[in-house]
Amino acid sequence: MNKVNKIACIVVFCIMQNSNLFAFSSAFRDPIDTLVVNTDSTILANFDFVPDFSTSDIRTRLKSVSGEIDLTYNNYVFSFIDYLTVRNREYARMVLRRQSLYMPIFEKYLKQYGMPDELKYLSIVESGLNPKALSRSGALGLWQFIPSTGKHMGLRIDSHFDDRMSVEKSTEAACKYLKSLYRSTGNWHLALAAYNCGPGNIMKAVRRCGKKDFWKIYNCLPQETRSYVPQFIAVTYLMNFHKEHNLYPEFYEYPMLYDTVSVNQYVNIENLCKHMGICSEDIFALNPEVKRNYIPNSESNFLLRYPSDKAEFFRNNRDWLLDSVSESVEEVIELNKKLNTPIATSSSKSSTKVFHNVKRGQTLSFIADRYDITVAQLKKWNHIHGHKVKVGQRLTVWKKEDKKAKIHSYTHSSKVYPDPKKKYYQVKQGDTLWSISRKYDNVSVDEIKRLNNISDSELKIGQRLLIQN
Repeated sequence: MNKVNKIACIVVFCIMQNSNLFAFSSAFRDPIDTLVVNTDSTILANFDFVPDFSTSDIRTRLKSVSGEIDLTYNNYVFSFIDYLTVRNREYARMVLRRQSLYMPIFEKYLKQYGMPDELKYLSIVESGLNPKALSRSGALGLWQFIPSTGKHMGLRIDSHFDDRMSVEKSTEAACKYLKSLYRSTGNWHLALAAYNCGPGNIMKAVRRCGKKDFWKIYNCLPQETRSYVPQFIAVTYLMNFHKEHNLYPEFYEYPMLYDTVSVNQYVNIENLCKHMGICSEDIFALNPEVKRNYIPNSESNFLLRYPSDKAEFFRNNRDWLLDSVSESVEEVIELNKKLNTPIATSSSKSSTKVFHNVKRGQTLSFIADRYDITVAQLKKWNHIHGHKVKVGQRLTVWKKEDKKAKIHSYTHSSKVYPDPKKKYYQVKQGDTLWSISRKYDNVSVDEIKRLNNISDSELKIGQRLLIQN
């Protein structure tokens, strides 16, 4: 290990121990600023080769990046650059592999809101480009919104949807939030810091230190926030100069092509997938904000994404599909038996008085269709003046005896659809235990080792690993 790397390792160790980096800066500043290491400019295909680099290389490269945000170079930035390009190259490759999934969307909204293009790399600092990343504080998604901030920025967060996991909605919310932080703080370094710890803490640090400069209020900031701007600068460096460090992803991930349909009715996703011949995992990957295995009946429309190779089939069978994605009559009757729900009975030759208990997601139109009556009749019989009914409300229905009711009552499943996970994983070229663990939520390297009785980190191509019991 060369001298630069040794110094960086010590600095990164201090970061991991939540140490105050300024206590060590004077000891490292001179060697880091003056030491020059030979740089091999040849980019090699060998993933294991780590080119040497000098501090002057990093300074020159950072200055060459055109943008609105100042890419300062100092010891703290260097330590994170060394971490990404030398110590944790697997993480760097993972980020490079995922960038094609999200960067075009980030760029679109940043341009729309007149924001610096380099802010697209902030999501890497926040979530590692994982739309389902969840922190201990409850921050979720690519942009790591906590519920209160997410709702304040207009994201829908309820029992059915969580827009923090929607790539487009959360990105637009992040642009709005960052723009407001920039207006209140006056510069991008402070705006970035405020995104991490809140504008209140930044203003408090500014008042305490008497400066409106991130590096001058560094000691007054929360410990986590101190490393936030250096991480952003280091990630920006990585995304612009990864080739100079012989960093390439094993492969690139590209977004699934999709088409959309606007729905405001109940849609059972499992039934929809069966009828269209697609995997439910694809639907949930395209609609990560959906928390359950159905789309609820709603007055507002939901734009449901589905694989584009099924677009023609959907257009040709739209009416039939939307009519058949609800639970079947047989399923509901069976459910009624289990729940002891009152079922319609006939007691006269002309018409029969029955009662219907309103279930979640049902509307007057839905109930009227099921009993082959009109909405006006239903409203008249039950003295309803508006257009809404409440869950649990008991409605009187007069139905003709000679017509079989289309349905007797209706219940939505409240089962939360589990995240799709594979039980086994087959090792591919370039895989490591760490890169495999990143493919699955809540699975660590130690857990993979334990499940597969592995004592070291060596893997063989084609090896089958147990991921989940």
